[in-house]
Amino acid sequence: MAMQNNEGRPLLKGKSQRSTSVLKTYLSVPPDSSKPITKKIADKSKGFVEYESENFDDPFLQLDDLSQQRQGIARFLTILQWLPNYKFVNFPGDLISSLTLTAFQIPMVLSLSHMANCSPKSGLYSLIFPPLVYALIGNNCFELVIGPQILPSLAVSEAIQQISSKTDVVMNDLGTNNASSVPLNNIVGTVSFTSGLILLYVGLSKQGYLDNIMSRSFQRGLISSLAIIVFINSLMQQLDLSKLFKQWLVEQHIHGVGSSWEKCIFIYNHWQEVNNLTFAISMISLVFLIGTRILKHKYVKKYPKLLFFPEILLFVIVSTIASYMFKWNIPLVGELLKKDNNIYLMNPLTKFKLFKEVFHICIFVSAVGLFESAAAYKSLSDMDGKQTREISSNKEISVIGIANLVCGVFCSLPSFAGYGRTKLNCLSGCKTPLSGVMIAIFTTIITKYCLHWFNWLPECSLSCVISYISYTLLEELPKDLAFYIRVKGYKEILLVFTIIFLTIVWSPQLGISIGLIISMSGLLKQTTKSKISILGKDINSNQFKPVHLHSTNMERSLSESSSICESGLLNRNNTNLEFERIMIVETPRFLNFANINDMKKRLIKLEKYGPNSSSKLPSGLLKDPFTDDSSILTHEKAPLKYLIIDLENLIEIDVSALLGLSLIMSTYSKRGIIVFFAKSYRLDLVDQFSQSGVFHYQQVNVKKWIARYSKILNDQRDLICNLQSYFFDSVEQCIDCIDSMEYIESHN
Repeated sequence: MAMQNNEGRPLLKGKSQRSTSVLKTYLSVPPDSSKPITKKIADKSKGFVEYESENFDDPFLQLDDLSQQRQGIARFLTILQWLPNYKFVNFPGDLISSLTLTAFQIPMVLSLSHMANCSPKSGLYSLIFPPLVYALIGNNCFELVIGPQILPSLAVSEAIQQISSKTDVVMNDLGTNNASSVPLNNIVGTVSFTSGLILLYVGLSKQGYLDNIMSRSFQRGLISSLAIIVFINSLMQQLDLSKLFKQWLVEQHIHGVGSSWEKCIFIYNHWQEVNNLTFAISMISLVFLIGTRILKHKYVKKYPKLLFFPEILLFVIVSTIASYMFKWNIPLVGELLKKDNNIYLMNPLTKFKLFKEVFHICIFVSAVGLFESAAAYKSLSDMDGKQTREISSNKEISVIGIANLVCGVFCSLPSFAGYGRTKLNCLSGCKTPLSGVMIAIFTTIITKYCLHWFNWLPECSLSCVISYISYTLLEELPKDLAFYIRVKGYKEILLVFTIIFLTIVWSPQLGISIGLIISMSGLLKQTTKSKISILGKDINSNQFKPVHLHSTNMERSLSESSSICESGLLNRNNTNLEFERIMIVETPRFLNFANINDMKKRLIKLEKYGPNSSSKLPSGLLKDPFTDDSSILTHEKAPLKYLIIDLENLIEIDVSALLGLSLIMSTYSKRGIIVFFAKSYRLDLVDQFSQSGVFHYQQVNVKKWIARYSKILNDQRDLICNLQSYFFDSVEQCIDCIDSMEYIESHN
């Protein structure tokens, strides 16, 4: 029911006037969704013009003419945008960046393939197809480099070892008569294809916001724990104890691959069986790699070109030459290359049994890939220094998902965007998506004609590269811990070490699961808070202001809260804001089953101790008044008489919240507290409040008050009309109505 404005409603003569406040004014102009907003963006470095439309998320957008249809196709096949308009002036930058990335990634991919216990070509193929897919249908992030990552590769290794503990795993499905054996390349392809399918679903269903729900402390604990696991696994290979450890697991009747803690104990107990040659090579290699990195960081500002020094490639070349010259009797990469490394096309639809075996690992792979890719493409705006690049998380995730679908068909390792290689690509002078195409071309040439160059490369050298990458992943841990200590973020520190401890002692799945539960519980705790705010009267200006702006300046009238002050629960004598038997509460935007109970508890606490009290409810006063007939306060005099609920912010309320609000109103009705609702812009709220009984309980005390002063109210038709209305137009009108009621009570 609409009410008259303040100016049009006469007030009672001679009554005390409260100066109303200028609270909040909202101006909301909804955009016209029927008109798509199109922006023209000219990028000289790309050599083409992009058209951005806010309504283009709809893949079935109706296009009028042929040119618009071509434009729509070009939005999906972005190669039709950049390739016809490619400028030769960008070619040197693309060539240099592609050569730099190829030299950096080839040794790393061989190491990741070795760590994943799969064919080297499985890793090399993951450098060929993802860049081609991204150049074909990629978006604005043309500098993004997609390739195999250390954590997903570790997950592939775990999948292979888990399946090998149950059945035989062979290199391929040719030449074997054992129907129960599982081809190794099929395991790799199934993990990649399923992970891509999950990411494609996340992107198409517009769930890209998921990359924001994990806290920095959870991500740091996740990355650090897995880096430690990778380092321990690499150490087993560097000491040449991997085969001996597998035999020990069989003797101890331990199923699976063993935890990192068991591997550490095994290394300690079998130290005398370490291969001294591989250990010496590994230690010298790690000192060289880590020392080179430290020197690069120290002098890179003075000599910027040091950033492009390929220490990993140089290390691989030197290790290969030394192994050939000295004929070291140690495991070599050539033994892996002599095996059947042909990659066969896989039909993922025929691998349903294998799909069920590795699905839980695929969820982990896609989650880790999502976070790593998000860190890469979100950092591009910071890398170019413009902060103007528009990046759609949903589109990027969809493209990466399609790239992994292709990887699954060709049985190659899962591939995701990486922050380090993307940054190197930007600094190397990448100008267009052609850089990724040339990376694929160079990798294809090396795979076809130059792979035999790595025959004499020691396997322990590849393990050293993995250990070096693990070291780079652990570099940020001390910085984050130091920051948490400075700001007293002890919960974050506990979360990091909980994930690391459980991952090392038990398993990565348990550590990540517990860390995820802790992280999500903190998020749910914030979600279930009602976030109601209260308004108090400023004594100086006689205006009502939000209390959260004056968190230490709130008090109740001394005459109405003397009992609380005497008990020591409230001590706010020198303040600027106060209650005057009126509590004004602003509801949150959403009231639902998750936060309605918190709203009830906060109303109890606000009424008892004031809005800025940090006191907890005493154990003797924890009785829930909303389910009990007794009063909230155990004191003889209840300070609260009027409650104003401001519904201006409320945009959604569910059935559970309606039931909870009805119980609240029922309790206030029994206690004789008059409740007013103000500023509701939802037309359906009147019907919902009527059907749920909210208005029924709200009108009980109003009708009693009108009946008590019926003789005096004969000439106050406007006041009666206001009291019988469901919603007031503003909080000020509620206060004016209360002033009129108090004036009548004080003079009768």
